[in-house]
Order: sequence, then structure tokens, then C-alpha cells
Amino acid sequence: MCIRERFQPRVLFFFFFFLMIRRPPRSTLSSSSAASDVYKRQLFHQYEVVGRHVPTERDPNPKAYRIKLFSKNETNARSRFWYFIRRVVKMKKAHGEILSVREIFEKHPDKVSNYGIWIRYDSRSNTTN
Repeated sequence: MCIRERFQPRVLFFFFFFLMIRRPPRSTLSSSSAASDVYKRQLFHQYEVVGRHVPTERDPNPKAYRIKLFSKNETNARSRFWYFIRRVVKMKKAHGEILSVREIFEKHPDKVSNYGIWIRYDSRSNTTN
């Protein structure tokens, strides 16, 4: 009798037992309205952030830039604005200001829309945007 044959049933039993004692998934809250809960449970919201360079004597009326992005909250949307604007325009947070941040709500939530996606991945040598 081989050693592998002796220990194989125990490993399968442990794996099956682990699957049996696993906690079931959480159920949705039943005490509040379904329409408001669907929106609250969404992980990401769409924001429109408008920012520009700080006005100076050389450029008293700088160009404003608007970026629409998906984020978990308004604070994170501001942070992502500065991250993406540095890659598009030569502007940093220290020399810029945010004019407005507003959340964008869907007019027709049951209609499918197309969006562009900014892909970022880690390769063996570096991070690629």
C-alpha cells in the first residue's frame, strides 16, 4: 500500500468539511426601501470634476479642465482628478484648484451605456497605464 493512497481520503474529507462550515453570503437588508438601497449599495459613483491652474499675473484667466470619472466618494474623485490631470496636462495639485465636483446620476438607469476604460496593469518590469 502506497503512502499517497493512505492520506488521500483525509485531505478530501478536510476539504469537504471546510466547504460545509463556510459562512453563507450576507443577505440584503429587508427593513428599508429597495429603490434607495440599490443606489446605496453601488460601489462606484460617477463624478464630474472641473479644475484649473491657480490664476497668476501672467495668466489671469487659465483654461479649465473637466474630467468625468468613476469613484467611491467625492474625496476620492478629487484625488483621481489630480492623478489623471498630471498625465494629460502639466498641472499639479500645488499649482491648481478644483472649481467644482458634482455627482452625475443616470437619466435612464436601465439603459446600457458605453464607456472608455483606462487600463493599468503590472508587468514583470514596471506598471503600465
